[in-house]
Amino acid sequence: MKRFSVLAAASLLCLGLLGCAPDDDAALTVNGEDILTTGALTDELTQMQGEPDFLVASDARGEGGSAEQPNLRAGFVGVVLSNHVFTALLAEQLAEEGGEVTDADIEEGTSLLEDQLGAPPEGVAPLTLDQVPSDYRQTLIDLYSTFVAFVGALDDDAQAAQDRLLEARLAAEVEVAERYGRWDTEQGNVVPPEGPVSPTTVPLIAPVGG
Repeated sequence: MKRFSVLAAASLLCLGLLGCAPDDDAALTVNGEDILTTGALTDELTQMQGEPDFLVASDARGEGGSAEQPNLRAGFVGVVLSNHVFTALLAEQLAEEGGEVTDADIEEGTSLLEDQLGAPPEGVAPLTLDQVPSDYRQTLIDLYSTFVAFVGALDDDAQAAQDRLLEARLAAEVEVAERYGRWDTEQGNVVPPEGPVSPTTVPLIAPVGG
């Protein structure tokens, strides 16, 4: 099985976590299905605020806020939301192939995730899986495991799985709660709210190595 990499995004626009949307309102809808509530997203992001090592390694901290409750960069939150979308789209594609995520897929996906966290690109601090806040840790495990299962459903053809995911991203109907950004139909990912931002690398699962 090939190794996979999740690439991080970069943005300078900060995002605070304060808001008035009810917890059960949808933060993210994919192809007509609510996949993430505002409350669940807030919990996920709040956990990150309390993990300074994770914030530094992920380049997730934005300007402002306090030491106890730092702001998060809108670009990083876009990556988090995009990863939720990708998992939902992969699950749809996997179901079309009649497949499902097995315990073996979860084990392999978790191992791949640990490898990526421990060997990041140059200039990025490594992380252990335990250093990733629990909710986002599960988000990433779900993403990797579902991708592994989808590759297996396509006879271990990682490139075909990647191509199918890209097609699904570009065709997807995604609604994002306005305060978190919007879905870019040309890039197939969540982009931050309008404002001055640095160039963004699309968060993507891509095969590397052999």
